Amino acid sequence: MKFSAVLKWMLCIALAIIIAMGAGGVWLWQNGNSMMRQVLLTTFDKAAPDLELHFRQLQLVTTSTAKLSGIEIRDRKTNRPVLRAESLEVAVDEAMLIERQQVLLRTLKVSGIDILLRRRADGRWNWQEYQFVPLSKDPLIPPTVTLEKVRAQVMLEHGEGIPPASLLVSTPLFQAVPASAESYDFNGLLTLPGAGDLAISGDCDLRKKT
Repeated sequence: MKFSAVLKWMLCIALAIIIAMGAGGVWLWQNGNSMMRQVLLTTFDKAAPDLELHFRQLQLVTTSTAKLSGIEIRDRKTNRPVLRAESLEVAVDEAMLIERQQVLLRTLKVSGIDILLRRRADGRWNWQEYQFVPLSKDPLIPPTVTLEKVRAQVMLEHGEGIPPASLLVSTPLFQAVPASAESYDFNGLLTLPGAGDLAISGDCDLRKKT
């Protein structure tokens, strides 16, 4: 199992939400929550057509910070949840917003994440089936991403009547720093049953599903 690929999938979901939050431009950031909510949901549907975004509350904390609470990502075909998070907070460049009227996303922090990962008997993971669509030809300037209190329920199917194996993997803190418009360098802690905390670091290419 490649944990870098699992973490990259969570990054892709986070980036889809980020793109949706920036899609409405400066007008939405200056004119309240209700319009931003609708644009966010519509744009997420376009960026991640196989998934559905649900959330309980959207709050503009400051002129440059927005927060989602009670987040759930569902598989569009089965309507089953694949990811839940307590909160997601995104910050934009305040100077760019005020002086140039442009939305440039700088940081993203997601807390209290529960995610379901399933490897089928043929070796493919459930997240490899989801499509993420670029919404603009302009190069993405990815933000720094911080994930806190992540719990991943991992199901390993074997086929031929063998019961699936299950394990719980968690990470108290994970940070990904953009190395380019299409790649991240990451580091954090990974907690495995019976092994304690393990330091992890590496890089991932957002263009690949591995």
